[in-house]
Amino acid sequence: MSFVCHEIGCTNPPAMFCNCIEANVYSCTNHVMQHFESDEGCQHAAMPMYKKINPEIKLKDIQRLHNLKESLEKSQSESLKYIKNAINSLTSLQTNVTIYYEKAKISVISMIENAESKEKELVVPGFISRIFHTDEFQKYMDEIPKNFPLILEEHLENALNFADSLKNDQEFYNQPGECELDFTSNANLDQNLYFFKVNTKVFVEVNITDFIMKEYIVNVLENQGSLTSICQIPDDKVFTSGGYDPYLNCSYLIDLTNKTVENLPKCRERSLSSATYLKGAVYIFGGFSSKGLLNNADKFILQSKRWISLADLPIAQQDTSVLPCKDFVIISTHSANCLFSYKTSSNSYETLASGIISHSYNILIRNQGIYYLLSGNNIFVSSEGMLDKWNKLEISLNAGYCQNTSKPINRGRYAYFCSSHYGKVFRFGFDDFSLVEINCQVVG
Repeated sequence: MSFVCHEIGCTNPPAMFCNCIEANVYSCTNHVMQHFESDEGCQHAAMPMYKKINPEIKLKDIQRLHNLKESLEKSQSESLKYIKNAINSLTSLQTNVTIYYEKAKISVISMIENAESKEKELVVPGFISRIFHTDEFQKYMDEIPKNFPLILEEHLENALNFADSLKNDQEFYNQPGECELDFTSNANLDQNLYFFKVNTKVFVEVNITDFIMKEYIVNVLENQGSLTSICQIPDDKVFTSGGYDPYLNCSYLIDLTNKTVENLPKCRERSLSSATYLKGAVYIFGGFSSKGLLNNADKFILQSKRWISLADLPIAQQDTSVLPCKDFVIISTHSANCLFSYKTSSNSYETLASGIISHSYNILIRNQGIYYLLSGNNIFVSSEGMLDKWNKLEISLNAGYCQNTSKPINRGRYAYFCSSHYGKVFRFGFDDFSLVEINCQVVG
């Protein structure tokens, strides 16, 4: 992708971008001030377009590329070896078939010469001349060419089609809009923050652009609790399941366009557990019920509308926050003092990172390859490719927040999340690590 400075005719490569408009404005170092002064009433937020690469990550990336080169060369060698063997087999087949036909022709020519010179036939009783079945041999000859296409053509056609379908390296780049989830951000479809007002049927949608909190009465069967498992899914819908105070085992889909409700099959009684969408399903781990802490986990298949039980967590945990990656899901908890990873392919867990100070107030956030865990007033940071190492920052959060099951949403250099238990919205800053509560305007 090529970027161009906003100044018409400027050929300098841009070094900064400003997200004052949705499409971003790009500026070289010579013209960034011109952009600021062009609209002083606009809220500018200029940021560098490039950052220094972590040396450890760079070494790992280089090693992965070298491993890829070795795999490419090995794949080429093995593939060409197999094709060469196939060509040798076909050459041997061609030689053997040629020899077969030449011998057959010699025999037939000899029979023709004998037939042309023959004047008498043997009639001595007890001695019968061998009879050559010309018609049958001719029929057999006619059938041979028909068998080769049946034996070879399908395989050759498949091989040629396979060769034509070989993927080039460009097909392994993520194209804009190709994936439903953006794994450089929070792998999150949520456009706004969503929750229910406690003990009501009022669905709340918080627009984090203008901080308008809109309330809608929706057609759910029960008054809803707090700290439900909730997340947006494709087709502009919100999935919500369970709840606390009251404890609930109901699940719904809410259409964000018209606020209609679809009643889903009952789930386990569950609360204090975040939900996340991934590959056609919603995943939920642990939580809390009227009987106490939960170690079970479930996923809801959206197409078939059914629940499937997953492997149990290594230990019962509530206040689980989840962040999906391409091959696994990161799980933070209230007291395990570690981060778990759930492998979707094997339905199993591993300890991703130890030395974590767990807390009931916790949330996982990702921004531009940097991973954050807010746990109590502690901030832990990691990065892509090094998720087994999380460093605790010396700085502490300057403000408190609440138990939450919210999906974080990034806007510029901030992440926003909410607590449905208190109906509060919070903003976390990626630059100064500040945490503030946002005052929202309520619209009924």
